[in-house]
Amino acid sequence: MKKIFLYTIMVALSLLGTLSINAEERTFTVDGIERYYQIFYPKEYSVTNETPYDLLFIMHPNGFTVDDFVSISNPQAISDINNVIVVYPQALDEQNEEIQKLFSTLATAGIDVPGFAIAAVWNSGASVSTDFLKELAGNYGAMLSLLIPNTMSKGKMVFNENVDDVKFIDELVNALVANENANKDGLYMVGASMGGAMTYRYAFSGGNPVKGIAVVNGFVGKEIAIPEKITFPICVFHSAADSTVKYNGGPINEGIETIVQTFVKSSGFNGESKVMPIEDIAADGNTIEKTIYDDGTHPKIHLFKSDNATHADIFVSDYVSGPNDIDHIFECGRFFWGDKFGLDVEDIESEQVIALSPNPALDYINVSEIGEYEIFTSQGSLILKGICDGTPICVSGLLSGNYVVKVITAKGVKVGKLIKK
Repeated sequence: MKKIFLYTIMVALSLLGTLSINAEERTFTVDGIERYYQIFYPKEYSVTNETPYDLLFIMHPNGFTVDDFVSISNPQAISDINNVIVVYPQALDEQNEEIQKLFSTLATAGIDVPGFAIAAVWNSGASVSTDFLKELAGNYGAMLSLLIPNTMSKGKMVFNENVDDVKFIDELVNALVANENANKDGLYMVGASMGGAMTYRYAFSGGNPVKGIAVVNGFVGKEIAIPEKITFPICVFHSAADSTVKYNGGPINEGIETIVQTFVKSSGFNGESKVMPIEDIAADGNTIEKTIYDDGTHPKIHLFKSDNATHADIFVSDYVSGPNDIDHIFECGRFFWGDKFGLDVEDIESEQVIALSPNPALDYINVSEIGEYEIFTSQGSLILKGICDGTPICVSGLLSGNYVVKVITAKGVKVGKLIKK
């Protein structure tokens, strides 16, 4: 029986990137350095709630600000749907003057360091060899020993090596547990690109234990050792076409499947994996396959492998024209906490049903209610949303198939089945 996922709360962000009434911008001082973060509370949050709230830390990529990443990842909806506190901490710019000088010099020479910027750099264990730097610098390679002597003598360049981001996260978690009714035993993390590397570093650091992590186009930094025993679930999203964090390995990372198999071995799983395709929603030449390592007795490991998305494409949240057939952040929520508010379509009461016309539809549909609409695939993936104001809703970009339309009205949630021709 197919399921739809009815989120019975009103999503507080009608426009991505806009702070809702349940969000705050804050600073937190660690080692004398003021650090910035944003925090999002679930709609019914109460500091006196009997049950503490789980924490979800979302780690932005290198070169991003928190504001950048908030604008593409819909944190208020994640907070409301899963009833968790969502936190976006901000990385510092690169603190090493030699690395600053190197990037400035290479930029002047028109040379880019692929995948790296000196803005918003996590102390994630990410490093590259000086041989790679020499190759990258080309004719300028001979001057590196003068430009960055300490780095060259070490044989590698380690990003923000002297910043303790593990301590920053540890102390921030402790403060949220002490003051915000957060659950110290319910810490989850999601990271993208270098934010994914930071997620791995923190999870493997031995600080506050995590309950689960998910990494989108990220990597295990070469300064980080994977523990012999992994005690928490890991979800990995990556694209075979990623030219920055290369799927088969590159200057900053081992191959993704090699890393995943290391996770599987460390989790203790020795059964048969299950492979399942993800419904191909967007006509974009990109498909996703999901591999599951889960026997119910060991920490589950999931791998979502895209075949044709770039490093940046995987962050896009436009499910009609964009390259993604899933919402990565929503998938992380499902991985951590399961599907929320599930309801069989066949069990919907008559007063909950909305009229859609025409149905089947080709280009547009008319909806009989006023409110906020969301359109889901038969697998429960959110692909469109907007405002129902009496004007037709364009569905021409959807592939042919069956969908569920949900409308949040002033009187509650109503749903209907849509057939797209």
